[in-house]
Amino acid sequence: MTTELQNNAAKVGLRISAEKTKTMAIGNTQALSLSVDHKDIEFVEHFQYLGSNISRDGDADHDICTRIGKASSVHRRLRPVW
Repeated sequence: MTTELQNNAAKVGLRISAEKTKTMAIGNTQALSLSVDHKDIEFVEHFQYLGSNISRDGDADHDICTRIGKASSVHRRLRPVW
């Protein structure tokens, strides 16, 4: 599956980095074993994408706590201005 993607990407000058690529299956599905250039792609339970924390089980608690922490930090830094 990744071989065809890699071949099509190479046609336009793109390259898939096996070190930077991660995989995650949402829900109870089994993780597929994927590889790029004979290197296995790492399976992760959660990752950050565009500022949001995405987890395998769909739980938003970690994302909410992270956002509250960021907002609290900004609020503390703006306190002297107000």
